[in-house]
Amino acid sequence: MSDLPDSAFNLVPADTRRQGFYPEIEDSGAGTFQSRHTALLIGQKLAAGTATAGDVVTIPGDGRDAVTLFGRGSQLALAVAAFRQNNRTTELRCLPLADNGAGTAATLDVTFGGTATEAGVIAFYVDGVRVQIPVAVGDDGSALAAAAETALAAALDLPVTAAATLAVLAVTHRHKGLIGNETRLQVNLRGSLGGEKLPAGVTVTIPGDGYLAGGAANPDIAGAVAGMGDIRFHYIGYPWTDTASMDGIEAELTRRWAPEVRLRGQAFNGFIGTPGARQSFGQARNGKFNSTIRSYAAPGPAWMKSARYLAQCAFSLANHPARPLNSLPLIGEIAEPESARPLFTDDQTDLYAGIATDYVVADGTVRIGRAISNYQKNASGVADNAWLDITTPATLTRICEELEFLVTSEFIDRRCILVDDDEVVAPGLPVCSPRSIRAALIAHYEVLQRQGIVEDLAQFKKGLIVARSDGDPARVNILYTPDLANPLYIVAVQVAFALN
Repeated sequence: MSDLPDSAFNLVPADTRRQGFYPEIEDSGAGTFQSRHTALLIGQKLAAGTATAGDVVTIPGDGRDAVTLFGRGSQLALAVAAFRQNNRTTELRCLPLADNGAGTAATLDVTFGGTATEAGVIAFYVDGVRVQIPVAVGDDGSALAAAAETALAAALDLPVTAAATLAVLAVTHRHKGLIGNETRLQVNLRGSLGGEKLPAGVTVTIPGDGYLAGGAANPDIAGAVAGMGDIRFHYIGYPWTDTASMDGIEAELTRRWAPEVRLRGQAFNGFIGTPGARQSFGQARNGKFNSTIRSYAAPGPAWMKSARYLAQCAFSLANHPARPLNSLPLIGEIAEPESARPLFTDDQTDLYAGIATDYVVADGTVRIGRAISNYQKNASGVADNAWLDITTPATLTRICEELEFLVTSEFIDRRCILVDDDEVVAPGLPVCSPRSIRAALIAHYEVLQRQGIVEDLAQFKKGLIVARSDGDPARVNILYTPDLANPLYIVAVQVAFALN
């Protein structure tokens, strides 16, 4: 038998009799694994936005088109800006949803008082963005409220509108829904040391902690899930933490991780609340593929913090899925005041409630602490850390994508003939056997090991099983047991000193 039988060719007919030269190009083994990661931001658009609600749209370049697509001052346009501030390279798409028509918008009334005895400005903050309100000598509460309305109207990217009635400034969120309750109003955030103080004679009264209130009814997450279809997204960010929204996202992620779907993906959101509220929230969740970053007493909303968190994680995990994410900066995030920053005990509570942590360094930069998922217990309700760190699903995604490329390019797309290990077949025929598939998997595992994605090749070889199916002669069953590389988060040192 020839070492290269006529039947080994894909395109040249084995029975041709016509004279000539018949070149055939075979490219199934020419390519190398390529994976361009894509991030998706789901959020709310304003009526002025040109994008169609429920349709995925690609955001080009630096994201400036988001203002036109979703409306100036919209939640989604602001989330895009926060994402691009932290990640300039990951392909970004958005899925806009219209406000829930049955919802209400969050509001808050700010009262201006006194009579200015000196000129100056009021440093008025909306979600950490400063708006300077001019003050002239003799301005009373009504004049100050009118000046505040004018100043806020000129700041076109703010997520709120404002209307003055006498000395009261009524601030209303642009969107209906719960996200409006995360918007915070503050005055002189940087304090006198930062050059901010009220002009003499002026008072500004902001109720409570400055958070807008009364926002209700988020968009139906079903519209977002339908719009995603079967498009592959490695990272999915969304601004809501209500049970219906999170259940919908987690159900979709579970579907995407199914073997017949093979899309996978991880989701990111943010929760704002006291340590006790965070614990209650986290203990009610258990999603393997969702990571929630905490927030409390910060000037900006949790959903914007989560957009920054998503951006940094997406960039790092795409570079290497097993590298820890601690110390990555959340660029643009303004830290809580020192008195409200989490303590060690707060970190412990959050991390055992499935809440990702952050910390603040001396220059005020907010950095990721430990990036974990909501997962805490297995199917039996027993504490489990199998899916604790978000590097785990990221690493598994990388392995699965590479295995899919390996198997399809070397065996499936070559239309290999499956034979037993001991069959004698002409070398030129496109054949495979359990033994040849096993050899390819081991060789590939060595590559992954050198890349720092897996470890312990010897144990992997012992656990790897490749066998033909008993029930289907055209099927191969594989037991693949990788030992995933682990991120380094903790170093314990015992200093045993002596005095001699």
